[in-house]
Amino acid sequence: MSDRKFVRGYVIEPGADLRHADLSECDLFEMNLRGADLRGANLSGAALRYAKLSNADLRRAYLRAANLDYANLWSANLAEANLRYADLSHANMQYANLRYAILVRASLLDTDLRCVNLRHANLTSADLTDADLTGANLYSAQLGGTGVVQICVHPWTMTLTTTHVTIGCQRFSHEDVEEKLDCVLACIRVYADWVDRYLVLYRAAREFQKMQQEAADDW
Repeated sequence: MSDRKFVRGYVIEPGADLRHADLSECDLFEMNLRGADLRGANLSGAALRYAKLSNADLRRAYLRAANLDYANLWSANLAEANLRYADLSHANMQYANLRYAILVRASLLDTDLRCVNLRHANLTSADLTDADLTGANLYSAQLGGTGVVQICVHPWTMTLTTTHVTIGCQRFSHEDVEEKLDCVLACIRVYADWVDRYLVLYRAAREFQKMQQEAADDW
């Protein structure tokens, strides 16, 4: 069976040139777009469940509220893509490039995000429940409301979510139990120190508020 399909006058097939195509609200269920050029394409609200998008170029694509549940986005380039409110649950996104991508309130439930580049990505209030972030690059990513914390003790990183703790190393990948344990302890110490500092600032702010209130009452 041919992988070539026609949707809204566009040829949908592996390697297709769909730059700036308007495929908003289109049914692209299980479509094969491996290696396709979708730079700047409008895919807002598109149904892309089980779509094959490995190695696709989706830079600056508009995917607001698109359904990518179970899609294969292995090694896809989604740099600066708008994925606000998109459903990426259960998707395979290993090695994908999401640098500067917008993922505000996106659903990443049980998504495979191993070795993903999320540098400077905006993940505010995204649902990362059971997502696998092993080896992901979260440098300068906005993680407010996600419950994810990443701590770096070079060359090791520890990523904490509400359900998982994953350890990664920038220098080598072989398993070394003793070194991993040392890393965990070092990261916990850094995390504990960060929490202590936060609590000190919080208590100082509360004390300042109390003093302001007492001064107002006296006045």
